[in-house]
Amino acid sequence: MSGCPADGGEVDSLISALDDVIGDMRALDEISGRLLGLAKELPHFALIASVDGIGGALASLLRAEIGNPSRFASRNGIVAYAGLDPTILQSGRNDGLHYSITRKGNAFLRKYLYLAVENMIMSKASNAITEFCSKKKSSGLCHKAAATAACRKLLVSIWGMLRSGTLFER
Repeated sequence: MSGCPADGGEVDSLISALDDVIGDMRALDEISGRLLGLAKELPHFALIASVDGIGGALASLLRAEIGNPSRFASRNGIVAYAGLDPTILQSGRNDGLHYSITRKGNAFLRKYLYLAVENMIMSKASNAITEFCSKKKSSGLCHKAAATAACRKLLVSIWGMLRSGTLFER
C-alpha cells in the first residue's frame, strides 16, 4: 500500500482480506460446477444448450427462468412473461402504434436472452436469429432494438423447441 510501511498492519490486513476473497472465489467456482452438473440432468437443458451462443451456465439460467414451458398456452404468453411484448397505444379509431417493449415481465429472462443474442452476434454464428437481427439492422433499426427483436425470436424458438422436444436447427 502506498504511504505505509511494508511490515505495517494495513498491509497484513489487506493480504488477509485478499486471501479471503481468493478462498471465496474458489468456493464459488466449486458450487457453480456442482450446480451446472445438476442442471445438466434437467430434462430440457440439452435442448437449450443446443442453441449457438448459449453455453452451459446460460442454458441453466434460461431453463430456471422459463420453468415448465407447458404453462404458456401460446408464444404470446411466454413473450409477455418475459416483457418482450410491444407497448400499444390506442385511442378511438386509431389502431395503435407499437413503441418499445413493456418490460413488465421477468427482467432476468430478458437479460439472459439479450446475452445469448449478443454471444451469437459476437461469435458470428450463422443461424435464423443472427440473420433476423442483421435484417432488422439493415432495415434501419439501431443495434439494441434489433437485438431486442432477436431476443423475442430466440425466446419463441426456445419455447417451440421445449414444447416439441427438438434441437435447435442452424
